[in-house]
Amino acid sequence: MLIVLPSHLRVSGVTTWAMRAVDALRSRGVGSGLLVHTHQGQAVPGFLEPYIEGVVRCDRPIEELGGRIDELLAGYGRVVSAMHERTGEPVVAVPCLHGDCFGALAGLTSSMPGVVRPVAWIHADNRYDLTVAAHYERAAYAFGCVSRELEHQTAARLAHRVADIFRVPNPVGVLDERVHDFCGEPRAIRLVYTGRLDEHQKRVSALPWIARRLDGLGIDYQLRIVGDGDSFDALRTETASMGSVELLGSVDPDEVAGHLRWADLWVLPSRYEGQSVAMLEAMASGCVPIVARVRSGMSESIVNGRSGIIVEVDEDATGEQAGRAMAEVISRAKSMDLSAMGERARDHIVREHDPARFGDRLVSIVEHVRAMAVRAWPSESPAAFTGSTPPDAADRMHQVLGALAGKRIALYGAGRHTAELLEIIDGSPCEIVCVIDDEPARWGKAIARWPVVSLEEAAHAGIMDVVISSWMHEERLAERTLKRMAFARVHRLYGGVSTRGSTPEPA
Repeated sequence: MLIVLPSHLRVSGVTTWAMRAVDALRSRGVGSGLLVHTHQGQAVPGFLEPYIEGVVRCDRPIEELGGRIDELLAGYGRVVSAMHERTGEPVVAVPCLHGDCFGALAGLTSSMPGVVRPVAWIHADNRYDLTVAAHYERAAYAFGCVSRELEHQTAARLAHRVADIFRVPNPVGVLDERVHDFCGEPRAIRLVYTGRLDEHQKRVSALPWIARRLDGLGIDYQLRIVGDGDSFDALRTETASMGSVELLGSVDPDEVAGHLRWADLWVLPSRYEGQSVAMLEAMASGCVPIVARVRSGMSESIVNGRSGIIVEVDEDATGEQAGRAMAEVISRAKSMDLSAMGERARDHIVREHDPARFGDRLVSIVEHVRAMAVRAWPSESPAAFTGSTPPDAADRMHQVLGALAGKRIALYGAGRHTAELLEIIDGSPCEIVCVIDDEPARWGKAIARWPVVSLEEAAHAGIMDVVISSWMHEERLAERTLKRMAFARVHRLYGGVSTRGSTPEPA
């Protein structure tokens, strides 16, 4: 199995999963390794070196390639050919983290039919993974899902491929030593966050708010934040004056275990997850997880109040709202029997996330895929996922904006979908007040002549009509709008018009 990692080569759940998958398959005699991307100034971390099957060196990160994947096709092709020659078997390849990884492999299924056999892996309940998998279904040989919820979603979306859908819970080994001391001398409660520092999914802006609220409640605590990502600099600024908070940055995976053994509670304020590897590792160490409720993965692993703590936090809550809610629960946690909860968490990992069972399931998928008839992406279709906006998007946008002539509206979505339709949008007969986006880094900037703002800011602007300028995330953005703008009419290019309590009209 060849697992493609275009990014997140440091502390990352997907990277940890990939390393464990390679270890499991190699121990069973199945040739496996990683294909990783690097770009200028970036080297492969030393801890990944033993896992490397190939390296593709790009001028820019994959997010900046804009769908120009020719260099990926060439690089992937060289690695696949070498692995195929060495093993004598078709190469079962798992693209991760970005749709254009799958696009490059899909392109190779046309030029190297049967040699490369892509498998989609649904890691997170973010709609992106499943949308990519469905887009490339013609070239995909199988679909791996890390949780029951994601398995059900995939089966509902791809009902004709149920026989090729596999649930494979993430593997975690249980630490032998038990060093937590919840019953000793009174001391500060120890909190740790381990993982990617990302706002869109992980909502890490909640972490400083946890600290602020605990300070306000007079709770003695220590918080370690372990990881790296786009939000590192913002967190460094936010926590600079917080004496009880340590921002440790990226560490090698072997060091994470020590931080988990140190901590009492592991915190995760995410907006969505699949089945968090970092959470499972915390549970395996006897560190009690305290997490924001999400739809997938958590409830399969945590029995609230027995093997962890689930905090009721809305997916759309701000970092402040999530942090305050989690701090309130943390303030009461020290009176709970954390030692017993930690033991039950470890027991769950032993039962459900055994590395040996994980390895056996991977072998089953490899054998299943190698036995299948050849599948191939049609050579006449563009292979890249980036830029794969539906061909009738311009017509749909023109029709929706025309129906709103003279009205003050907001567009929701500052990404590629909007960028590709700027000519249509610029000529619309309605008054576009702003563009809404969920990424804080875009707020205060502009697209063409329209300011990019948060959903909260748009809600205070008296706007009654919101046009969702997204194909992939249309449903989620419509849901978010109706939660925050109770009286708005939400216009979906691909799913009709909806208001609070209504059902979208069919496209």
